[in-house]
Amino acid sequence: MYRSYTFITVILLSAFVISCKSDKPSQEYIQIYNQYFVADEISITKKSTEPTTLLQAHQAYNQGNYGLAAPVFLSYEATLEPPSRLAYCVSLIKTNQETAAIAQLKKLEPIPLYNNAGYWYQGLISLKNGDIENMKSKFSKIEEGSWYKPKALEIISKIK
Repeated sequence: MYRSYTFITVILLSAFVISCKSDKPSQEYIQIYNQYFVADEISITKKSTEPTTLLQAHQAYNQGNYGLAAPVFLSYEATLEPPSRLAYCVSLIKTNQETAAIAQLKKLEPIPLYNNAGYWYQGLISLKNGDIENMKSKFSKIEEGSWYKPKALEIISKIK
């Protein structure tokens, strides 16, 4: 009978130790994410065809009002130009809509001037969620010479 209690106690303690260990890297990853996540400032030039509300969404985005910007970007989602789509993606991330952000970021992958930003933000989302293999995969796609590459390499070197 005592063996049963000892066995159960050992199992419960082991589970507790394992769960405590898994919290630490997760907190570490979130701390690194917070250190490196900076929303890119995005400027657009007004075109005569650009809706005023879309320009206001960019203004809200650049002021850090992501909750105001995201729904406006969403209403133009089908026709967003790459700078607006990137601002939309970051707004989604900042309002905890990561799944939607990833779907939008993937649309930037085939666009040469924006693909590195797409990989960068997807990698950061993976880091925050503890998916280190996917983070490394996304960061490895960032081109040499890109503004994001040194930061991606720094993050990879910090992950143990």
